[in-house]
Amino acid sequence: MSVVVVILRKIFGFPNNKATQLMLTVHHEGRAIVWSGSLERAQGYCVKLQVAGLLATIEQDA
Repeated sequence: MSVVVVILRKIFGFPNNKATQLMLTVHHEGRAIVWSGSLERAQGYCVKLQVAGLLATIEQDA
């Protein structure tokens, strides 16, 4: 299992198939929307992803 999938499962509690699909989206498209919600919670997730070694950013909805 990819380390990215493991990280997504651990941080977000995603099932294997959702984490795998997100990983493949990033691989093919260069980015994916992993979570959407409050800014405060998004900042927490962003930090957790970055600490785990992944590139993560927060963008406001258009």
